[in-house]
Amino acid sequence: KRSCELFSQVISSADRNAQPWWLRYSMSLFEASRGIEAVAYLQRTLNRFPDEVECKAFATALYQGLGSRTEANSYWKTITRDDQILYSDESFLKDKLHWGSESIASLKSFINNS
Repeated sequence: KRSCELFSQVISSADRNAQPWWLRYSMSLFEASRGIEAVAYLQRTLNRFPDEVECKAFATALYQGLGSRTEANSYWKTITRDDQILYSDESFLKDKLHWGSESIASLKSFINNS
């Protein structure tokens, strides 16, 4: 919760153009059960960085977590098979990318139900 507050203060004082670290803010919002707010920051980040695989993988997790499997699938299918395999590795998400537990669980749920 505290990290969301800190990110919010930084964003409100920053330029309104999406920055790469806004993906982390979106993730923090999702971890804090503020998924609807997370969508807005994720979408702005995706608009600016449409080819970023991590953004698409998190979009899959976020929309799965919000109960929109169709939307989640629309992002997942744009990821190459090699990257899908990489992002299916829980240790990669946790140890390399430092995703939170909700994001990991949500992506795992999506993959397990595919």
